[in-house]
Amino acid sequence: MLKDFKNYLIFFINCKILFSIKKKDIVIYDCVNSYELSKLLEHKNFLILSSRRTKIKNLYFSKKIILFILKNFFKRKIKLNYMIALIEEINPKLVITGIDNSVEFSKLARYYYKKKIFVAVQAANRGDIFGNYGNLNKNFFIPFYFCFSEFDIKLFKKKKIKVKNYLIAGSLKNSFCKLKYNNLKREKYDICFVSKVLWKPNSDKKTFLYENITKSLKFLAKYARNKNFKILIQSKTKKNKKEKNLYKNIFKGLKFTIDWKKQTHHSSYKSIMESSLIMGAPSTLLREAYFFDKKILCCDSLKTIDSNSHPFKGINYLSNFNYDMFEKRMNQFFSLNYRSYLKKLDNPKNFYMSDTDTIQFIKKFVKKILSNQAKIK
Repeated sequence: MLKDFKNYLIFFINCKILFSIKKKDIVIYDCVNSYELSKLLEHKNFLILSSRRTKIKNLYFSKKIILFILKNFFKRKIKLNYMIALIEEINPKLVITGIDNSVEFSKLARYYYKKKIFVAVQAANRGDIFGNYGNLNKNFFIPFYFCFSEFDIKLFKKKKIKVKNYLIAGSLKNSFCKLKYNNLKREKYDICFVSKVLWKPNSDKKTFLYENITKSLKFLAKYARNKNFKILIQSKTKKNKKEKNLYKNIFKGLKFTIDWKKQTHHSSYKSIMESSLIMGAPSTLLREAYFFDKKILCCDSLKTIDSNSHPFKGINYLSNFNYDMFEKRMNQFFSLNYRSYLKKLDNPKNFYMSDTDTIQFIKKFVKKILSNQAKIK
């Protein structure tokens, strides 16, 4: 209790208190994952509304906001009442978020249902939805969901997530990267291996995916010997000695490059675009690589991930495999051109990731909202 009080006190001291806020046409809810949305809306009248305590810099208090909080003090948590009242003051036509698995966003969407348009843009492959951790799925309510592909619609329906309108929109980051790296011509690497977080933060304790990833990497190193492959490892973490030494030991004597996680946006997408074959454990990035016409091999060497939580099946999926199985599949991949590879997939390419131009898709939707042509459903 004392710790909570201290944290809230520090929070209020660090915030700037404002007593009025301007009306806006659009609210981007949660500053996390807001970069792409803010860029495509840069000529619109919008506000990024931070929702995480560590990210909130301004607190707005007006007579209406204070009265609403007091009136509903015993109905909801103070923060939710504050956000409801704040949105009322801003009076946007559209509230949009890049955090599609935000329970708080869902609660606001439920409160404003049929009053304001709320849109969630999918940001990642939603394994947490599949796992229903903490039974959170019952809290989700999304009026408009801009999702990656048909697979996500099937997953959300299977998990009984309350979505009123599904719209397949693809990946917003993909669309931005296609523009940003439009001049990339040559594939520099034969293979890009998409790694995972291998150690828990500030600890020597390995994550549950460590053995899975290292087994696949060792098989890849064995396969690559005497083949003159150029290999890129896309790390999930910032540059660190422990992980670097791991890769050096596994790929000793081979040509390989490590692309570490960077503060700049989209560097991992550049890695995808510069590589021919993309492989690794199930991930959002593997799915997004289909947008760039890449061959994908999803590897779950120890079957640590439920196969129903991702769309990979058949030729693009290896599970619980030994080296002979790995070698056979890799030989098959390198014997196929891209068109032949697509024909062998269990599903059309768009099932894994839609090739929709998400930037234009969202721009057209926003235009309808601002011109009052879109209906609240």
